[in-house]
Amino acid sequence: MQQEAGIVAIINDDKARRLGWQELVGDAGFQPVAIEGRFRTLEELASKIRSVKASYAICDNRLSPKGMAQFTGCSLAALLNESRTISSMVVTDFVAADMATICQYREKIPVLLRGEDFDDPALIRKSLLISKKEIIDRVIPPSRRPWRTLVQVVGVTVLSGHRIAEAYVPGWKPYETVYFPTSLIQIGGNDSEQRDRFYFARVNIGALNPEDLFFRDLELAPDPGKDE
Repeated sequence: MQQEAGIVAIINDDKARRLGWQELVGDAGFQPVAIEGRFRTLEELASKIRSVKASYAICDNRLSPKGMAQFTGCSLAALLNESRTISSMVVTDFVAADMATICQYREKIPVLLRGEDFDDPALIRKSLLISKKEIIDRVIPPSRRPWRTLVQVVGVTVLSGHRIAEAYVPGWKPYETVYFPTSLIQIGGNDSEQRDRFYFARVNIGALNPEDLFFRDLELAPDPGKDE
């Protein structure tokens, strides 16, 4: 493939996978640079990425197993994308288990890939350029635009130590359960008060997959099944 004008920082705490990612990114036509070491803060790692003149970053979501960092790749990608100078994407093998941390930052991350899909140089290239288009060029596709819609919270569960709301979004796929952290709900207090309630929220209902959804500006809505 034709070489892209841009360096891709590779952030993965596993050395073997880091080397594999470098090869795939090179095959996709980019110049990969592996980031190694241990980092105490987000800004410390972000500074390291900036120091290698990266235009892109690919972050594994779990950086703690091998001791690279105690924060997540999602939080790092969100920080980098906020700067509008380095377009970043996230890869995870644990979409369901990591839903709390993923959803918290999903609005700031244009592309999230499952680890099983990160084996195709053409897909990697496409994903990096999609990220660049939104972060650098500021062109937001319909699937990433939030709309005010109804959200029905039907339960609360605990996943990986985080309280997670189980919900339906009738304006998206009305019969598919979606999940997001209860911390996004500013009204309701405890779990029993949050379940079996309706909220208005801004949600990107053009998304194809549940892990691509993000939620913000949740506010309590009247129960449509009850008379005022």
